[in-house]
Amino acid sequence: MVNKSANVSLGIGLGDIKNRRKKLSESSGDAFIYSGAAFDGLKRSKNNLAIKTAYLKKNLK
Repeated sequence: MVNKSANVSLGIGLGDIKNRRKKLSESSGDAFIYSGAAFDGLKRSKNNLAIKTAYLKKNLK
């Protein structure tokens, strides 16, 4: 068994879902738009996890 490190990236979108389909690419709503935008920004920001939402930013501790 070979141990290799994995590079895992995750973009999470919080928002409304208008249409949920079996194929993710056919679904629509803010949650899907935000998750795509969050995922697309990961490489640029050099992070592995991003969460995007329309809600106001709050201090997280």
